[in-house]
Amino acid sequence: MSALFLTRDELIELTGVKTGQGGKPREVLQSQWLRSVGIPYWVNARGAPIVARVAIEGSKHGAAIAAAPAWSPRVISGGAQ
Repeated sequence: MSALFLTRDELIELTGVKTGQGGKPREVLQSQWLRSVGIPYWVNARGAPIVARVAIEGSKHGAAIAAAPAWSPRVISGGAQ
């Protein structure tokens, strides 16, 4: 795969699920675990969960966006025009 998504081995390491268990395939167990910890993912046509690398590593721009003050118009904030 590309560097945009976690590889199959990385997904196995992240979830701790290498094989199916209890009649459920590995992909279903991995999806359940990802959902339980709140990691966003997609399911591809084969039924395998696909996780964007940025969901795990974070975004370099995320901190700058979060730290930026919220904009509000002067009319509402009472500032001079």
